[in-house]
Amino acid sequence: MHFHDCFVRGCDASVLIAGAGTEQTAGPNLRLKGYEVIDDAKAKLEAACLGVVSCADILALAAWDFVVLKFAYKGLNTQDLVVLADQVLWSDASTKPFVQRYLGRMAFNVDFGKSMVKMSNIGVKTGVDGEIRSKCSAIN
Repeated sequence: MHFHDCFVRGCDASVLIAGAGTEQTAGPNLRLKGYEVIDDAKAKLEAACLGVVSCADILALAAWDFVVLKFAYKGLNTQDLVVLADQVLWSDASTKPFVQRYLGRMAFNVDFGKSMVKMSNIGVKTGVDGEIRSKCSAIN
């Protein structure tokens, strides 16, 4: 979910916003799940410290926690995670065509590089310029 959020408009938790015509309803995001986990975390954080923790923060920390809880306790290192990710992408019917397209070609490196440059040009909003949504699935 964090990857999908960051890839389009930057890591702004826009993938969490529900409704027609949102990132959540875009084809590549239809299989995402776990929105209720993020909503629950946000509700608990809002109750403890109103307006302090953003939805993007929760999404990033949830992604980190998932990786640590899912893989680190099994003693997997970074290379193991890369191999595992490749196997998952190869075995999933929705992602296999992309893996095949990039297999053995430099096209992935070029496309990935363009995406990273695009993401580096996204301005980070801080202070009064940013928005901490009170509910992750809706704009304030």
